Amino acid sequence: MIRPLSWIALGTFALSLVSCRPDAYSYESNTSGEEQESLESNGPGLPGGTLLSEMPQIVAPYEALLKMRSEVHIYDQGTLAQALREDLYADGAGQFALLLDSISDGSGVWTVASQAEKFQHHQRQFFLAKYRGPVVRDNALASRNYDWYSVPGSYSVAGIPVNRYHLDSKYHIGDIVLDVDASTEVLLGWTIEDPDGVPILSSYATTVDYSPALSGVEWATANVDTEVYDGSGAAGQLGFDPLVIESTGAGFLNRDEKLLHAQTLFAGRSNMLLTLMSDGVRSVAIAQEYRGPAQKVGDTPVKALTLFESVDTGVTLIEGQIHNHWVYSIGPVPSGDLVLFLESMKV
Repeated sequence: MIRPLSWIALGTFALSLVSCRPDAYSYESNTSGEEQESLESNGPGLPGGTLLSEMPQIVAPYEALLKMRSEVHIYDQGTLAQALREDLYADGAGQFALLLDSISDGSGVWTVASQAEKFQHHQRQFFLAKYRGPVVRDNALASRNYDWYSVPGSYSVAGIPVNRYHLDSKYHIGDIVLDVDASTEVLLGWTIEDPDGVPILSSYATTVDYSPALSGVEWATANVDTEVYDGSGAAGQLGFDPLVIESTGAGFLNRDEKLLHAQTLFAGRSNMLLTLMSDGVRSVAIAQEYRGPAQKVGDTPVKALTLFESVDTGVTLIEGQIHNHWVYSIGPVPSGDLVLFLESMKV
């Protein structure tokens, strides 16, 4: 299970949103759960697909004006392990809220989420809405790291006609399938696969309302104050000299650095530095805080990295102590790539 500090800290990081308001109309799904599961698991494959010379326009759901209920499916070696029903509210001007409604253990039986489960999900909503799934953040990177195919055929999500795209990873970290509303360009469904083509995480809308009533919605807010990191290290508010990430691998680039004021929330803890990296579609977050000298065996500091796979959110976290710092690497990519990011961190 992922530790609360890392989730709260990572969940506070938010980029500026781009306002996008599709034409107002509403659809409701008439697709059964069995039909939707078939849509996810069959996958389009590449044969017959058309390689695109230009990327399509795609709007992230949290950037649009809408209310959308989705089912998030979390897989364990290709078998559905857990499913979440989530409600996303977004005003098209930068505000959004992602609420947990119910949970299934994969058997098809749904249980209303407890207050504790809803609270935990609420603490993570910034990260989940913006970084758990694929979002096109950089067209040049997305084109460089993926071959984009338009998949022939007729597809729909929540009763809405969609254009389906298959993103073939050039670094073989796993392909991505996107289903995009043909009229509004809003992303309504997606599947992330492992390098062998087995699904590991997916999300598909079941109802979409593009003219929602939003009065009374409690918009997501940051749990920890953040600011742009000024590079001052121990001499500045960060309070320590951070490790440098020397290798991002798999086409990821360092996009932004933020100082997280964790001291205001957790007495006795250092502030944290959050580095957000992207390959144009997927995001990886690396956070670090100062912990003091590491445990040693003889004269050699111990490097202990531990893998946490969050069953209730579908993302992977690697954490451990490196060079007197406690480090976290989190994202929807193979755990081996997350380890490589951390092992490249130097003083």
